Amino acid sequence: MLKFTQKIILIAVTAFTIIAQTLPEKLQDKLESLQVEKSLFGISAAVLLGDELIWSGTAGYSNPQTKDTVTIDMNGSIGSNTKMMTSVIILQLVEEGKLSLDDTIDKWLTPSSKINGKITVRQLLNHTSGIANYTTEAWVDSFKTNPAKIWNMNEMIDVLVGEPDFQPGESWNYSNTGYLLLGSIIEKVENKSYREVLHERIFDPLELSTMYTPIEDEPTGPVLTPWFDMDDDGEQDNLDQYSMMAMHTSGGSAGYIYSTPVDLAMFLNKLFSKEVIDQSSLDEMITTVPARSTYDYGLGLIKYKIFDKPYYGHTGQYIGYLSFSAYEPISKLSVALIMNLTFADIYGVGQEITELAFNEIITSIEVENLVNEFSLSQNYPNPFNPTTTINFSIHGQTYVSLKVYDVLGKEVAELVNEERSSGSYKLDFDASNLSSGIYFYTLKTNHSIISRKMVVIK
Repeated sequence: MLKFTQKIILIAVTAFTIIAQTLPEKLQDKLESLQVEKSLFGISAAVLLGDELIWSGTAGYSNPQTKDTVTIDMNGSIGSNTKMMTSVIILQLVEEGKLSLDDTIDKWLTPSSKINGKITVRQLLNHTSGIANYTTEAWVDSFKTNPAKIWNMNEMIDVLVGEPDFQPGESWNYSNTGYLLLGSIIEKVENKSYREVLHERIFDPLELSTMYTPIEDEPTGPVLTPWFDMDDDGEQDNLDQYSMMAMHTSGGSAGYIYSTPVDLAMFLNKLFSKEVIDQSSLDEMITTVPARSTYDYGLGLIKYKIFDKPYYGHTGQYIGYLSFSAYEPISKLSVALIMNLTFADIYGVGQEITELAFNEIITSIEVENLVNEFSLSQNYPNPFNPTTTINFSIHGQTYVSLKVYDVLGKEVAELVNEERSSGSYKLDFDASNLSSGIYFYTLKTNHSIISRKMVVIK
C-alpha cells in the first residue's frame, strides 16, 4: 500500500474514520476554550457535512449556580434564525401561486400611519420596508417591568413601533416588525395559525423533532436555562424564575422558535438541498442587499462577510439566548450554536467554530495510509479567458464525474459523467458563457472527491 500525506480539498469515504478520530476532539477543545475565553455560561454546537452529523458538543453550565451542565439534547431559543423559516414558508406560498413577492401588503393587512400599505412582501423579507423595529429599549424595559405580559400585534404597533425610518425601498434597516407582519400574512393566506403552518411545512415534513413553539407546544426535551440582568445590578438573573410570556408573545414569526443546534444545522442543509423550496426560490433567498459591516441580507437569510468565502445562515438574539447558524454551499458544511446569555460575542464564537470545522474537513485534511486512487491538476492557464485545460488521472475502473460550480454551489457545467478506465485524461473547458468570477471544478469517483478553484477574468 502506498503511504503518503497530502493536503488537498478532499472528502474521502475511506478516510472518514481518520476524520472522526480527530475532528470531534479538536472541535470540543475549541468550544471549551471559547466558553472560558468569552466568559460564556453555557453553549451547545453541532457540525454537519451534508446530512451526516460530524460532531455535536457542549461546554459550560445551563445553571452556573447549581453547576448543572449543558447537555446536547437541551433546547434553546434560536431567536431570529426563525426568520429563515418564515421566509421559506412565504416562498413556498409564492411557488404555489398564493401570493407574489411583489404583492403590496395592503392586499393582506390594514395599513396605518406606521405601516405603509404599498410596502411589498419582498421588502418585508429583506428589511428594506422602512418599518421601524419594535425591539427597542422600550421593549426590553417592558419585559423587565412585566415579563408575564401578553402582547398582541395591534398593541405592539401602537406602543412599541415608531414612525417609519424611510420610504419603502430607499434604504435598509433591520425590522423585526416586518417579520411579525409576514407571520400575519401567512396566517391570512393559509387561514391557520403560524404555529400550525410551521409544523405542517417545516417541523414535521423535515423531521426536525426537537423544534417547537414555546406558547402552544410543550418542550420537546430539556431546556437550556436562560440568563439576563433583570434589575440592572450587573448580575445575570435566572429567567426560569420569571415568566417568559412577554418574550414569547412578542417574538412570534420574527424569532420565537426553540430547537437544538443539530436540528437548526439540519434545517440549513435541507434548505440548500432544495428539500423545502426549489432552485428559483433559493436563488431569490440568497440574492442580497447591502446591510451591515458583518453581513449582507437576502430574504430571511444572512450572507456573512466575516469569512473569506460565502456562508449563509442567520444569527439570533432572544432575551436569555444567542444563536448562530452558517452553511457553506460548496462543501455542504452546516454549523449551529446556541448559548444562554443575552449578550456575548456570538459572531466570534461562530466564526471560530465554523472555520475550524471547514479547515479540518475540507481544506487541510491530512490523509495517511490512503491509496492514491486519482489526481486532479490545477487548470492551466488560471486565471483564464475563455478556455483552460484540466488534467486528471484515475487508477482502476470507476465512475467519474467532473463538474463546475459557481461560488454559491450552483452547477454551471458538466464535463464528465460516466464510467472510465484507468488512465490520464485532458479536457478543455470553455467558459465563454460564464461571467468573470471564482468557480470550483470537482472530480468525483466512487470513493472520493477533489475540488480546485479556477478564476475567469473577462
